[in-house]
Amino acid sequence: MTRLEMVEKLREKTGVTYDVAREALEKCDWDMLEALISLQKNDGTYTTVKTAEEEAPKTRINHKTTVSGIGDKIRTAVKWIASLLSKGEQVRIEVSHGDEPFASFSATTTILLLLLFWYVPVGMFLLGLFTGHKFRLTSSSPAGIVLNNLSNKASEKAEEIKVQLHEE
Repeated sequence: MTRLEMVEKLREKTGVTYDVAREALEKCDWDMLEALISLQKNDGTYTTVKTAEEEAPKTRINHKTTVSGIGDKIRTAVKWIASLLSKGEQVRIEVSHGDEPFASFSATTTILLLLLFWYVPVGMFLLGLFTGHKFRLTSSSPAGIVLNNLSNKASEKAEEIKVQLHEE
């Protein structure tokens, strides 16, 4: 910042004349903070201090804007969660024994069980694999196809382990 800009800035902040601001800066080796303090303490000419609101009224935060901004974020989050739950309810996990369907669970229910009581669905899945049950997703998405392939491979491996255990 040039010296002229410093004088102008000090004038804006204090309301003193150009000459008084320049003299205060010269006395303080062009240190803006020291000049401001010097004007306030020594000269007595510096009587008004501009507040942050007076200095930049455009940057003041309106309480209503802040509250509605938070409300918008909450609404967006709730819509996203509702959309996610809706998609989870559309995708079903089917359990079958042989060719007969045994049970069907929504993906949302399964995920909630995994999060809250992970040992229940994991235990049921492992038990189901070794008792000849098969699991598949009713989704045609790429992720559903991949998960169905993994489930088929897991069923095949479970059968191989069962055969090996019976042979021993």
